[in-house]
Amino acid sequence: DGLIGDWENIERGLEQAVTFLEEERIFDERRLPSDVILPALAALWSIAPQGLDAEGATRNILRKYLWRAVFTDRYDRTSATRTLVDYRQIKQLIEGTSEGIPLIFDDEQTPLPNAEILRTAAWPTRKDRMARGILALSLRFGGFDFADGSQASRENLPRREYHHLFPRAWLANDGIPDREANIAINCALVTWKTNRTLADKSPSDYIMERVANSNIGEDEIRDRIGSHRVPYDELMANDYEAFCERRATELHDLMVELCGGHLPECPPASGSCLNSVCARTCKPVVKKFRGDRRR
Repeated sequence: DGLIGDWENIERGLEQAVTFLEEERIFDERRLPSDVILPALAALWSIAPQGLDAEGATRNILRKYLWRAVFTDRYDRTSATRTLVDYRQIKQLIEGTSEGIPLIFDDEQTPLPNAEILRTAAWPTRKDRMARGILALSLRFGGFDFADGSQASRENLPRREYHHLFPRAWLANDGIPDREANIAINCALVTWKTNRTLADKSPSDYIMERVANSNIGEDEIRDRIGSHRVPYDELMANDYEAFCERRATELHDLMVELCGGHLPECPPASGSCLNSVCARTCKPVVKKFRGDRRR
């Protein structure tokens, strides 16, 4: 009787959890950083207030929960027990009966990784929560394809491939081994057709080829690449070390914002944001994202 009586709320929780994950740019199982959080997330959405400021406050809490679950090691051990503890504590926080900060929100007990740790995350085809979390961060502002300009979505992600921004063969010629090339920081999701044209060329070569093969200009290509939170100037300079350092820092800053439950500012490379869902996924601002010009 309890299950039947609660079925409507359970169904609502599942539906809202899926919608929420898509809004946070996590679209499918293959790119889900961790399945541990799904039951708690659905259960929390099932008791969430519906509409107005109360739902908005809950959304911020659950955004904070989602991203801290992805980027901390909270669930690397005894995950079932810790998930139940976090569910109860966050439920109290949503209902206004909490007497303290949930453990998963405590920076001392559950610290976030620094930029250097993000830089070492594995290639995101592996079932690695941090690597897949970085991939989700990279789609936050649209993840537009470098060539055809399509925005990453649940429908087209199955047709995208994992592109090495600095190709492995090109790095190997510079003495950099595969283990340093196959990292999440060096990855972007592009269509398979685009991936074939990039091949083993240097970043500057394949970018200028895109510019030459289109009539939209370099700024548009810069925007598309920037929508993956990729530092354009370091990519164009073919400087792998500077690129990894800068992208790790940029993604770390974005992670910190999301782990605080906040909507991050979008980084358009020109005065307007490309992201068609910007109003739901970030705070649109007029802001330059042109490498050193932002400094």
